[in-house]
Amino acid sequence: MISLAQACSSDDPAPATPGADAGGDAEGDAVVTADASPNKTPLAFVEAKPGVLSAKVKVNAASGASLELPAGAVFDIPPGALAQDTELSIEVPKDQTRASRFQSFRFEPTATVFSTPATLHVPYDPIDGQQPTIRGWSSGDFNPMRGARSELTDREPMTVTARDSSANKISFEVKHFTFFNVFIQIDELLYLIPHIPARNLRPGDMLFVLTSADNDKGPHWNPGHVGIFGGGGTPCVGGTKDEVYESTTVSQEEIKSAIKRRDDARKKGLPEQPIPQSGVRKASLPGFKTDSGHFYLGARRPGEGNPLSPAERTSVVDFCKQQVGKGYNIIGQGNINESSWSCVGLAEAAHDLIGRGSMGDVREAFGGTPIELYWNTKPVEEVTVGAGETFEMIVAATTVHPASFFPTLNPGSTFVTEGWYCDGFPCGTGAEKPTIDITIESGKPLNAALNKFGFRKQFVYFPDSSEVGKTYDVVFKLTANVVADGIFGTTSWGTRTATKTVRINVVPCASPETPPGCYLPTDPPEQRTACLVGGAKAKTMATTSTVPVTERGLHGSSDPTIPPSPVFGGVDIIAMTYGLFVMDAAEHQKAFGNTIFPCGDGVFGRTFCGTNAASTGAGDWLYASAIFGDEISLSDPNYHFQYAFVFDQDDNTSNNYPATPPYTADFFAGTDRWYEVGYTPAGGWQFKTRNANATSQITAFASAARFILAGNIMTLAVPKSEFASATPKMRATAFRHRGDYGLKPPYEYIADTHPAVGQPLLVVGN
Repeated sequence: MISLAQACSSDDPAPATPGADAGGDAEGDAVVTADASPNKTPLAFVEAKPGVLSAKVKVNAASGASLELPAGAVFDIPPGALAQDTELSIEVPKDQTRASRFQSFRFEPTATVFSTPATLHVPYDPIDGQQPTIRGWSSGDFNPMRGARSELTDREPMTVTARDSSANKISFEVKHFTFFNVFIQIDELLYLIPHIPARNLRPGDMLFVLTSADNDKGPHWNPGHVGIFGGGGTPCVGGTKDEVYESTTVSQEEIKSAIKRRDDARKKGLPEQPIPQSGVRKASLPGFKTDSGHFYLGARRPGEGNPLSPAERTSVVDFCKQQVGKGYNIIGQGNINESSWSCVGLAEAAHDLIGRGSMGDVREAFGGTPIELYWNTKPVEEVTVGAGETFEMIVAATTVHPASFFPTLNPGSTFVTEGWYCDGFPCGTGAEKPTIDITIESGKPLNAALNKFGFRKQFVYFPDSSEVGKTYDVVFKLTANVVADGIFGTTSWGTRTATKTVRINVVPCASPETPPGCYLPTDPPEQRTACLVGGAKAKTMATTSTVPVTERGLHGSSDPTIPPSPVFGGVDIIAMTYGLFVMDAAEHQKAFGNTIFPCGDGVFGRTFCGTNAASTGAGDWLYASAIFGDEISLSDPNYHFQYAFVFDQDDNTSNNYPATPPYTADFFAGTDRWYEVGYTPAGGWQFKTRNANATSQITAFASAARFILAGNIMTLAVPKSEFASATPKMRATAFRHRGDYGLKPPYEYIADTHPAVGQPLLVVGN
């Protein structure tokens, strides 16, 4: 199959049925004999199946042919390219136009091979008057099956032979048919993505990510991925239900590795970890967003009709729950085959059940893809928050990667054929790099701010009682320069913009939050967290001590021979705050009694408490926060996590824990006091406070420390009296893996430390 994706709108004109008067019958049996190339032959397309236009044509091998297809497409077969005279069959969706963001063509017979490549010419419409990215894919038996992190794909990128930007036409090379489908996707040069929090999503919302196929640059839409959200929250009520349902793939290497881990656990009498299987499974929102190779594009809902009712949403999620454990299928559309699913098939079938499918049977039969479902749905763009609550939302953006541009011999007609995107900034290696700036264009509430958040922004809003009943349409604007790297050097496509509107409705809360007076939504997140922990004194300390972490620092295992996995923002340290503040007994009770940070889950995060509960908390407290590039996942069925602050607590390097080969980059090396929280799917979270020494002896000790995970921040607060030195030295660490520390295929391990192992530790105190 061949497909091309491009923008469409609700007022796109319905396509005519070419050749309806050319002698075709209802069964589509009429066969047209093609004229010799280069004369064009209009084919007799008829609606042989509901919603599908079909035509048959006899092509003379010696003379070739130029075949006119619906919506202005042309298929050219050179003279002598066929080994013998051949009858071809061609199918296209009836509703396909040159304005469709996703165009599909199916060619038969499947054994057809061209000795000289044929050419498919496809017209397209610009997006908002601008030239879009265009990428063609072929799908068929000749193509190898490849992993794409969450999906399998047999799609291969097609070679572009020409693009005429003035006539809005692009040409692709076609070498063979093998159940040959061509997908041609026409896409945006940039995306602006508000990350609606899980608390504000609703059951049944569809979640989309770009993916990276094996041996491909990425992330991109080959094939992309979609899941169904099953949780949500309620304004003014603490707690958020976080669950995602997806049909996904697991490699045989991962399964074998998991079996080995299970067997090892059985021998040692340890809790067993589940064996991952390809198919429908339950995941978490942070895990889904940041799984290997994923780039999150936000949440969407059916684009037509009224919003889903609560009963309809429940039906969608219940259907997904019932499919957990069923198999994965690269096609597997729900209303065609219910024994196994593709990601699109699961999402579409769940909505078909309530009559709210977004694609229809015809598009599914052509092998519906995530990008099709994406453009046939609408973004989630309305939230409800309670007065007195804190609403925090990441706002992210991406542009086409400069290296994904392919230039023609004419420097003025650079175009995109690869179409992969930046997963962070800076992006690209050319002299000029794409830059992004996200601002609020209009609608900003008084008690709101848009703060820097790594290469993203974070919108923070703290509505008060005077705003109850108000609605704000907050318009976010992305301004980006689009850059192309090519054989003629760096080419700029100029400054492009995109906007997204998020509507915020404010409702009353019976028991609003009562954070300290120094807590302001206009403050950066590290200052707000410090205020919550230690009041105004701690906030002042954080204001003066926060330092950006400029290096990405992401790497693989402490065995340096194991490479890093794709970026996971939830372990990517982007800033650090650390220092000392004085806390009296009353302040300690307010923060760590049962008000702000009670042990366990609270309004402002999850707090892990040390075993030394007798401490009154009066005196000097050491405080440290690490700010990450994305939210921390508090629950995940697949991944293991570790977050820690490790210290040289006595300023004596001779008794510190050593790194041992092959783990020469051990994250705890050169320290002797560890405060760490760790998570496993089977055992949940554990907080450990331990001492270590130069002979690798590790012992637990009772601590009055508090370790807090909240959004994208990990925070440690601990009495200074626990340290032997007045100036203890510190390193922050975080990592994620699948239970094997990245030591077994597929060697998935992603980590960050600050400072890096081998660099001087941070001095805390005075």
